[in-house]
Amino acid sequence: MDKRIAMLGFLVLGLRLSIGSVTEAASQDKVVLPATGSPMTPEWKQYNEQAEARGAPLLKYVVTAKEMTPTKGREPKEIQDTFSPTDDRLYVYTAWVNVKERSKNEIRIYDPRGVVFYGAERVYQFATERWTIRDPLYIRGWPAARLPGKWQAQIFMDGILAKTKEFAIGSETRRYERRAMKEGGLAIGVYPIFVDAESRYGITFRTNASLMPLYISQMLTIDFEDHRVVMPFQLRRGIVNPKVKYDDVEKFLIQEVKSPDSEWNAMIKKHKLDLVIAGKAYDSATLEEEKEATIYVINTKTKDIKEIKASYKSHRGSDRTDLQVRANFYQEVYNQIVKQGADALK
Repeated sequence: MDKRIAMLGFLVLGLRLSIGSVTEAASQDKVVLPATGSPMTPEWKQYNEQAEARGAPLLKYVVTAKEMTPTKGREPKEIQDTFSPTDDRLYVYTAWVNVKERSKNEIRIYDPRGVVFYGAERVYQFATERWTIRDPLYIRGWPAARLPGKWQAQIFMDGILAKTKEFAIGSETRRYERRAMKEGGLAIGVYPIFVDAESRYGITFRTNASLMPLYISQMLTIDFEDHRVVMPFQLRRGIVNPKVKYDDVEKFLIQEVKSPDSEWNAMIKKHKLDLVIAGKAYDSATLEEEKEATIYVINTKTKDIKEIKASYKSHRGSDRTDLQVRANFYQEVYNQIVKQGADALK
């Protein structure tokens, strides 16, 4: 009996040791970064040390990935630091712990020229203390595909830089280099929200068409390098989504531009804009249905508004994904802006 008790005790002890080893290994696995090329840099280490001292959010890791898992939680997969111009998109995925209510995250993505190509701000409004954020950068058929080289993503929490993450699109030979803006060019702002009709004949309208303004502004930074392009996410701060019907957009714009106390004029003065590009779009979810847009190029000095119309019809089998259909549609809209608005853009 004593031998059996002793043997049982030995087995229990062995099991505890085994479980302890597994637990320790699991704990170690959690702190080992995924295969990202994203080591604990001095910048990141210093941020976390200071954040821990003041009880602020801690950065767990930053990765760039080609895809996200389709399951709940949306974890990164195909984690890598180099992407092809033919990839549909990449994601900058950040994971935070110890997050407090109203903490503010910001990302700025710089292209190899040093231009802020994408940016976003958001405030934490969840119940847990963990926060994962997925910022997409669209590539195939988008302006980013025209800019091979080394890119940078700067990750901020509550206004403090936590980490700079580098990645490449195509060739890495073109290194990131902050570009100085040239003097004498126009200051062009692309309004961050285009009015998007839910239905061609409906009476309910959304005001969340944000991808088209982003596409237009990114293309402008490439084709009009002498001008200063103020990106939609830079104008977005302080702007309230306009509550305006699809058919009333032009009337709304005229009223805003001519009213000295309007939100529009405050935006124009703050960013010293010479031109503002705004618009409305019918962007059906049906791939084969025609898509159309009306763009307004507004001269802030003369208050003149130039109307530009564009349309796009996708063809079954010619476009692989809805994302590509959108890119083709946005490309056609941009082409018409350049063609019909050439005088205003000089």
